[in-house]
Amino acid sequence: MDPHASTSERHASTESRSAPPIDTTPSATPPDPSGGGSGMSPLRSYLAEAAGDDQSSLWEPVNRRHATTSWTSVTEDRVLIDHLLGLYFCWEYPIFSTLSKEHFMHDLAQGGTKYCSALLVNAILALGCRFSDRPEARADAAYGATTGDHFFREARRLLTQEFQPTLTTVQALGLMSIREASCGRDGAGYLFSIRSMGMALELGLHLSGGTTAPGTPSAIELDARSVTFWGCFNLHHAWSLWAGRLPQVVRAAIGVRKPFLVAEREHELWTPYVGEGEQPQSGFQQRSHVRSVQICLCQLSELINETLFALYASDQPVTGRELVRHYTRRLEWHGALPEALRLGENSTPSVLTVHMYYHLSILLLFRPFLSFNIRHSTISPRVACAEAASSISSVLSTYRSLYTFRRVPFIVPHIVLGATIVRLLDPGATEAPAALVQGVEALTEIRACDVFADYALDVFHFHAQRLGLAVVRRAKGLILISLPPQPRAPFGDPRARSMLAMARDASGAADDGAAGRWGFTSAAPLFSPCTHQSVPLSFPVPTLRKTAVDGADPGGWTTESMLSNGFELAFSRRDEDDDDDDDNDDSDMEDVS
Repeated sequence: MDPHASTSERHASTESRSAPPIDTTPSATPPDPSGGGSGMSPLRSYLAEAAGDDQSSLWEPVNRRHATTSWTSVTEDRVLIDHLLGLYFCWEYPIFSTLSKEHFMHDLAQGGTKYCSALLVNAILALGCRFSDRPEARADAAYGATTGDHFFREARRLLTQEFQPTLTTVQALGLMSIREASCGRDGAGYLFSIRSMGMALELGLHLSGGTTAPGTPSAIELDARSVTFWGCFNLHHAWSLWAGRLPQVVRAAIGVRKPFLVAEREHELWTPYVGEGEQPQSGFQQRSHVRSVQICLCQLSELINETLFALYASDQPVTGRELVRHYTRRLEWHGALPEALRLGENSTPSVLTVHMYYHLSILLLFRPFLSFNIRHSTISPRVACAEAASSISSVLSTYRSLYTFRRVPFIVPHIVLGATIVRLLDPGATEAPAALVQGVEALTEIRACDVFADYALDVFHFHAQRLGLAVVRRAKGLILISLPPQPRAPFGDPRARSMLAMARDASGAADDGAAGRWGFTSAAPLFSPCTHQSVPLSFPVPTLRKTAVDGADPGGWTTESMLSNGFELAFSRRDEDDDDDDDNDDSDMEDVS
């Protein structure tokens, strides 16, 4: 894969493909949340063969008339519970899943406690509520902001009674992290993710399970442990990437294999379920390829892990060669995607979201270096960010045309905000006005299911105003306008300018110690910046520190360093004007601000 080609050239072969014929006949009945109907679980034949015939009884068809209401004290409405389970497994589960649906649904119906618990059920139901239009999905039927609060309160109560680390608690903590993020509480969501990852490591889920000899976990259990660990790994790295923090585990410490790829599971049909008796606008069915999505997301998270440790944990200055290497590996990941997961071949929400997340990872890789060029390379951090933002806009338009923004995975508004902020930094670009308007429109529509979108709009308008811009509504729709310049307070320490800290500034906390609109105070940021770490979405307010190291070297070059957004960038310049190229040139990064 040529890293020097433009994004449009690199992705033209995949994004320009026409989609294959799809069955557009609406499903007559809503899908069974268990995904199994009256047949045997798709994993049964594979796992029974791996674990022995004595394990096959675990995967026989189960009686779904078991009292599922016994798992929660919030409601006794079994229809509502099945409805919320169906919404979760349709819209959120295929992306950052911390549990195996087959294991969970079996124990849910049979009353087993190994792969199901009251804590886990309530966490799932709290997430499913945000996709539902039913008044029962709200703690207060007349107040939309209470969506899922009754189930989440029960989950928090049950969490206080969990004294021993268990597999289901790890899974529930991950889902509670997602739920807090969708409520606009990124700080709490990040902390739940840390707890989930920490408990997974405490249980040794990252270690190799070995064989299926007597006294070792069965193949069924190994699959559940693998899905749980890698789901936590993916979610934790999404948070680490967004917040600009070091992950809790390095890739070299992980011995567990990635989740099993089972053909029957891959060929299951996905239907955009919205509720019993309600037909979605797009009633077509597609193959889910849910395990392929999860495995590819694991591979991308491994690349993110390597990048975060290289940028934030190294005592060496960041070099352009290193940035290009990380960028190239992402391009190779994208080029190696299975055919079934390429745009034009698959348009399920999970596949579209993974593509947007991939472009976000590129955007956040180069975001701290917008004011620099990489010498001896045609790759420009500013251009790469702009192309990534443009690709996100393109995929976002596809998602909206197929499914609307009424139901989106929790990460989507974060992706939209990241792309929109980058566009805001270069409003003079040709596509910028339309992209900014699209971002505001998308966040406005997403607010129905994700409170973070409302939060993100406040962040956008706050920083747009600082730059003398605004997106306003006119008779023909939203437009971008310029505002009279207004004096604003300086941004402060650029290392603290993460999206979360920026959002805190926009939260309306006027006085120190006074809680703002989002429950934050102006006295303390969400994350105290570490001296050696930066954040990917900080505004470009570089702190210059140009210091000659040992004077000039024998080759006539002076080595300098620049501290920009917390990163120390090393570059060299010739002491005398000389335009000749030198194959041994150590120059790597140059400031163009």
